Amino acid sequence: MLVTHYAIPLADAQLTEIRERIRVIGPDFDVLPGLAAKLFLLASDTPCYALYYLWRTPDALHDFLDGPRFAALCERFGRPELTHYLTRAPVLPFVPGQRLDIAPSTGTPIAGDVLLDDLRLGGRTTLRSAAHGRFEVVYVAGSHNLPATLS
Repeated sequence: MLVTHYAIPLADAQLTEIRERIRVIGPDFDVLPGLAAKLFLLASDTPCYALYYLWRTPDALHDFLDGPRFAALCERFGRPELTHYLTRAPVLPFVPGQRLDIAPSTGTPIAGDVLLDDLRLGGRTTLRSAAHGRFEVVYVAGSHNLPATLS
């Protein structure tokens, strides 16, 4: 599957505002066609808003980039630099409140790791649950949040 990532540096004062933004817009992504999952992440040590999208098809990514959601983000924060990965992971197995580390892959993966192959630079990045990880999972969007009759 295809993964798209970008990060937006923040000022300390923006963390509360962005947390509220996530609460408001996160559920809108539960029904985004072609999106398997989206991680909304916040880091407070060096304030940062990071996002990972897991796409079912490249066309879904194209539709998102050409659509109103991405346009609104670009208008508010400027156009972020996008990084694209391939992964064999069918889901992003993380939950709100969990902490994550995101780092170049080294050694043997452990259960629950999501391995991302960098399409431009080569190499691998690992998303890993970690008790003291830099990033807090604020919301995980996807059809898994919908009632069975809607998904």
